[in-house]
Amino acid sequence: MTIQHGFENQTKVINEVERIRISRECPENHIMTEFFPDMEKQTLHCLFQRGLNISRHKPCLGSRKPPSAPAESPSSPSPGEDGATSNEYQWKTYDEVNKLSQMVGSALIHSGHCPRKEEKIGVYGTNRWEWDVTQMACNSFSMVTVPLYDTLGMEAISHIVSVTEMKTVVCDNEDKLKKLLKCHDQCPNLSLVVVMDHLSSEVTAQAKLEGVKVTTFQKFLETGRSNMHAFVPPLDADALALILFTSGTTGMPKGVMLTNRNVVTDVGAMLEHYKAIATPTNDDSVISYLPQAHGFNQVITQCMLAYGARVGYISGSVLQLLDDVKALRPTLFPIVPRLMNKIYDSIWQRASKSTIKKLLLKKAFEAKKHQMSKGAFVHNDFWDKLVFKKVHKLFGGRVKGLVTGSAPVSSEVLTFVRCAVGCDVLEGYGQTETTAASTCTLSGDFTPGHVGVPLVCCEVKLVDIPEMNYFASNNKGEVCFRGPHCFVGYWRDEENTRAAIDSDGWVHSGDVGMWTEQGTLRLVDRKKNIFKLAQGEYIAPEKIEGIYVQCTTVAQVFVHGDSLETCCVAIVVPDEAVLRDVAKQQLGIEEKSWSTLCMNKQVKKYIFDEMTTLANTHKLNKLEQVKNIFVWNQQFSIENDLLTPTLKSKRPQMRKAFASEISKMYSEVASGTVF
Repeated sequence: MTIQHGFENQTKVINEVERIRISRECPENHIMTEFFPDMEKQTLHCLFQRGLNISRHKPCLGSRKPPSAPAESPSSPSPGEDGATSNEYQWKTYDEVNKLSQMVGSALIHSGHCPRKEEKIGVYGTNRWEWDVTQMACNSFSMVTVPLYDTLGMEAISHIVSVTEMKTVVCDNEDKLKKLLKCHDQCPNLSLVVVMDHLSSEVTAQAKLEGVKVTTFQKFLETGRSNMHAFVPPLDADALALILFTSGTTGMPKGVMLTNRNVVTDVGAMLEHYKAIATPTNDDSVISYLPQAHGFNQVITQCMLAYGARVGYISGSVLQLLDDVKALRPTLFPIVPRLMNKIYDSIWQRASKSTIKKLLLKKAFEAKKHQMSKGAFVHNDFWDKLVFKKVHKLFGGRVKGLVTGSAPVSSEVLTFVRCAVGCDVLEGYGQTETTAASTCTLSGDFTPGHVGVPLVCCEVKLVDIPEMNYFASNNKGEVCFRGPHCFVGYWRDEENTRAAIDSDGWVHSGDVGMWTEQGTLRLVDRKKNIFKLAQGEYIAPEKIEGIYVQCTTVAQVFVHGDSLETCCVAIVVPDEAVLRDVAKQQLGIEEKSWSTLCMNKQVKKYIFDEMTTLANTHKLNKLEQVKNIFVWNQQFSIENDLLTPTLKSKRPQMRKAFASEISKMYSEVASGTVF
């Protein structure tokens, strides 16, 4: 592989014995531990005050009502409504948001909460300005925000509210309130729920019977305005700011404790990477649609607020995301691999209906790839105007940079999105335990297949995994992080804390990485999800799934194996649009029923053959290749409890849900009746 000029030696080794690496951007062979020197303290309160001083009367938080949504009550004390039409974003200024956060914090104190006592305040709902204002109030009054994923089940909600001894939860609607009331027996400390939307008399009466006080967010603001308190910010940066409960692929979620310093450090380090593209101003904006309970969204939001830039929220369902993007015209777009895969599939699928369009798309893609291989990158050349202009408009036409993370993305898809959208895509990697990102690609490095270099706040080393034949001496091993962005432990869980953070302060990720020739980190395996086949061979299913999902007919895949069997099998969810086209054009099958089509043996064999061809292309050994598949007609989703809120597979739930199908697949393999 050709290394672009200027992107050689992207990391430097600062400890030859432990092979510890840091970014080449770190000054004097030391990681950076302090950011924003103009701030009094490295706290989230000071971070927002910094943005406030920059932008004061300029837009901060923006909302866009769906066309069918009712107008907000004119008696609302929420400033910033300017009478704009429902198709426009309506903005609250930095001054207004600052005042609103003071009102919420004052209302919390009036309700019995005490600043600087690590009081836990739950926030439960979808992306909206009330969510962030509540968190800002916690930041400014030295309380701890405990986000609850919008899609959490009852058991997880009960666990989080109970283990944190949470007294107050701010949620978005009555459905969330009803869930909280159902688990009140397990959460006796819960005494106040603030609901952002309207409250019915029936639910209010139900809450009263449970001994829980309920009020609307607007009334809560009124309470704060009538009982105003001055801000009581944290005394130092090591005060606890967040407990982010990991979505958990197994068991109950663990509460990752993050201090103000952890978050501010990660924000500052990410901005150091992003400044090669642009330093945010108030003319810049980001679309907030990823879960606000997730570290990725937390850091992106704080990056914008630190520089007085704008945060615009999704108006409702993710299905309306592109409408919101067209209205907001963001300059920064956090994008998850699942969305990139959809964009990639959709564009190629449409182009495939016309021979000329498909040829033009191929030529445009090859031309743009050639540009990038030379280190050049433009977004207004001949091919952009002829082929990619519609994609540019799809993203609002102002995007300066995309930032991706949370899951692997194929090199082909990543390169295509760079070309089609017309901007750089920074790929970050990390985990909740490191606030969000720990590594990130450098702007202008278009070499695919890696997750960049350590952030300037982070040390990285690889640790031997003998049972998987990975050794640091060969530049391969478990990825470990150390730096001021790393968490301080799991909430009331010393056993898991000791397992995650070793005696030297290294956070063990469970991921397997290798250093590339140019000093970037490539993820090659997963330590935690390996299983052993009957032959004694270890198999890493996520690596295999990452290859199979590149098949045109495959939308999702779950690879299974265990020590009692000699091979792997897979549950495959097809891409419906692609498969229907394949069935009609290549197999001569026209079937209206999707479930019937998925059960067709010809269809199954076509998908299996495509998977086998791709596996051989990627040189998977025979034990890694699946020997049978079951074609399922539904998506793995959060709602059916097969994916976490961050869209990772819940492997134990998968095994349980498909137990009978897995058993049947192995019987077919044993009897030779797969096809």
